[in-house]
Amino acid sequence: MNAFNFGGYLIFRGLAPFIDARVELYGQDFVLRDFAPNQLPALLDRYRIAWTIFYPRDEQTAILDRLPGWRRAYEDDRAVIHVRR
Repeated sequence: MNAFNFGGYLIFRGLAPFIDARVELYGQDFVLRDFAPNQLPALLDRYRIAWTIFYPRDEQTAILDRLPGWRRAYEDDRAVIHVRR
């Protein structure tokens, strides 16, 4: 699962993003769910997400820091990657 703006980079690197800049392809319901931080735990389970990449100050990053079964695998000033334990 990724922050919206990481989608293009993931495509460039040959990885399928959870979402990217072509939001019109995903549909309004999906986009609203994806951008609702309180839905994050349910989305992680529903889609069996194994890793995430978000910005350090994203609310999703803070949620993942507290979510049981997840740990930070990488972090710098631009991105934080969490992996499922």
